[in-house]
Amino acid sequence: MASQVSPQGNKPTKTRVKFNKKALVPASVLFLVAIIAWWQISLSLQKTTVKAVKVEKGSIDILVSAPSKVTLPSRADLSFKTNGRLAAVYVKKGQTVLAGQTLAELDMTSIYPQINQAQAGLKIAQAGLEKLLSGRSRGEVAVAEAQVDQARTAIENAQRALRTTSKLVAQSKQKATLGIKNAQEGLNVATEQFAKVRNGARTEERAVSQAQVDQAWQALQDAEDNLTQVSLVNSAVAQEAQKAYEGADAVLAAYTLDTTSTAYKQLQASADGAHQAYNRVMASNGQTYRAAQAQVNSARKAYDTAVAQHNLSTSPARDEDVAIAQSQLAQAEIALTLAKFNQDDASIDGQLDTAQGQLNTAMKASKVAIAQLELQKQGPGAADVKQAQGQVEQAQAAIQSAQSIAQDAALKAPFSGRVADVNGKVGEIAGMNALAAGGTGGSSAFITLINNDRIELSADIDETEVSKLKVGQNVRVMLDAYDTKAFDGKLTNISLLSSKNSTGGTIFEATVIVNTGKGEVREGMNGDIDIIVDQRNNVLTVPFEAIKTDGQKKMVYVIEKGIAHIREIKTGLASDTEYEVVSGLKQHDTIAVGKVTLTEGQTVKLEN
Repeated sequence: MASQVSPQGNKPTKTRVKFNKKALVPASVLFLVAIIAWWQISLSLQKTTVKAVKVEKGSIDILVSAPSKVTLPSRADLSFKTNGRLAAVYVKKGQTVLAGQTLAELDMTSIYPQINQAQAGLKIAQAGLEKLLSGRSRGEVAVAEAQVDQARTAIENAQRALRTTSKLVAQSKQKATLGIKNAQEGLNVATEQFAKVRNGARTEERAVSQAQVDQAWQALQDAEDNLTQVSLVNSAVAQEAQKAYEGADAVLAAYTLDTTSTAYKQLQASADGAHQAYNRVMASNGQTYRAAQAQVNSARKAYDTAVAQHNLSTSPARDEDVAIAQSQLAQAEIALTLAKFNQDDASIDGQLDTAQGQLNTAMKASKVAIAQLELQKQGPGAADVKQAQGQVEQAQAAIQSAQSIAQDAALKAPFSGRVADVNGKVGEIAGMNALAAGGTGGSSAFITLINNDRIELSADIDETEVSKLKVGQNVRVMLDAYDTKAFDGKLTNISLLSSKNSTGGTIFEATVIVNTGKGEVREGMNGDIDIIVDQRNNVLTVPFEAIKTDGQKKMVYVIEKGIAHIREIKTGLASDTEYEVVSGLKQHDTIAVGKVTLTEGQTVKLEN
């Protein structure tokens, strides 16, 4: 600051130096740029030491890990499925056996006959089916046709018998009507005669008496003719019934097929009906004949009475004459009653019903014979074939059952392993029931076989991991008894039921089968399993500590000629330690790892 003398006095005056603000701003900017440049130069001169790795190809395994325990070696408790006496035991405790090797056998003496019997039953069933499928023989069809002809003949005979019986019944009823008329006239005459005897005979009465004798004589002749006609009718009806009887027996005798069939039973019923009809006809004939004979006897008595009355009419009436006339009147009344009885005789209508029944039976038998013939021509029905096929299948099942018993009589090893126990000796009764009844308190198995080459482990999987598991996934098994060795296994089951662990968490039991080769594994051994739920091979991988995140983006620092360049990448699978790189890097790229903070273009020095 300069001092100036004031023109007004000798005191010097002070003046303020004025800065140019417009010139100060550019200077400040330049100064700041200089400082930044100095800082950048300092940074470039000061190299940051970083850890780095090469990007290489490898495998990514996504694992679900869990502690596990050997629950049970592969074990088979073997017993015979059927009881029997032990014929041979080929192994002993501790012996090594191969899969399929016979361990013991039962006595087969009682088993072979069952197989032979079942095979014979199959042959019979197959023969029946083949016969059914081959159709009916010509002889069987011919027999059925003959039966149809016989049935038609039986119908024709029954129709003729019905026509004959109808005529005879009509004639019998007509004669019965005439007999009633004659008997009524005889009664009237007897009544008049009784009155005349009682009142005394007159000339005209004598003439009437003679007429009565003539009339009684005619009634006697009519009754005898009726008896002769009844005999002829009965003979004809009996012959027709005999023909129907013999025709039904002939149809039944000609039926040569299965006597248990419905057709045979219907024919048998027809024959029985014809027999019964024949018996009814014979009984009815006897009754009709006896009635006609009684009518003849009555007419003869009436005639004798009329003659005696006529003789009496010529002599004075006496007490005994009156008695005779009264007896004659009684005889005439009896004759009228018998004539009415003959008209109402049920046996006459019964003969007609019997003939009609025989015709109906013959027609039904004809339908059965025709239906049987159609069946013979058509061959076997679907139901018959199905039944025969079922019999064949049943026989085959019997053979399989017997063969299964024979197979079960030889106890074989289901897998290779060692015999842990043998419960039985030759000559003893063996089988599931026999061992269960033994009550030894130990294993009920006859032979216990253990396979140490395949072991089973159980592991408790947390509920958050169960959705990642599938049966068949590969498993790595590490047992505490083998620190430096891992075994390969397969996930075979995931329980559908949950349980709680010691901390109250929800878990699901998983089962793993492991092939340990020659390793000795015992029940209760502990270890860990890694279930491989996903796997990528021959892919680029980077460690977790190389990844930097910016929102949804993933980035790494690629080191090229000592300079760090930031680069965005896309990742795929992620294991517990690494990411799969889908894009953004190539093999042999060098990337920084660790927690060091870098910037784009920063000079770095790689740590040895």
